[in-house]
Amino acid sequence: MTKRNKQLLRLYRRERARGFQAEWALSNARTRLEWEKHEVAEHSSGEPIDPKRGNVRLRVVPDDTCSLEDLEGDCFNPKANPDIPASHLQRDREEFIAKANREGVWGIIGEYFDGEVWQHADSCFGFVGDDWKHSGYDTDIMQSTLDHAHAIRVCRACGRPRIQRQDGEVRA
Repeated sequence: MTKRNKQLLRLYRRERARGFQAEWALSNARTRLEWEKHEVAEHSSGEPIDPKRGNVRLRVVPDDTCSLEDLEGDCFNPKANPDIPASHLQRDREEFIAKANREGVWGIIGEYFDGEVWQHADSCFGFVGDDWKHSGYDTDIMQSTLDHAHAIRVCRACGRPRIQRQDGEVRA
């Protein structure tokens, strides 16, 4: 078994242990493996260690536009959850509010470097604390970002990204 296959199997088993179905676990494992090859290594300052290391990144930013109502949805509504006692729902709601106040609400943004600037590929907001990690949304955003990064065409002469016009023609 090759080193890459061993890594893929290890990641696949982790995803399965987190509760993902086999198909999704394999997809997530492949995405994580590919992401590791292209992710930009950063110091806490946000500056790249080696600019040639990679061209994709995830940024975690505060979600300033969400409301508690949006975050809760029907999770704590006794009418939507008739099989759960109302007192249990109320206790869970209070714990959820405390966690949101303690850890904050966040969004993750997938970005790729086009040779000049970081471009937005995909994003998702409304995560309490680090609930975005291993949620499935993280790997969706990673895959979308990798797809955008792989689609970049760079001019061989100057290294600048080539711009694709609306009619499909590519120009430098």
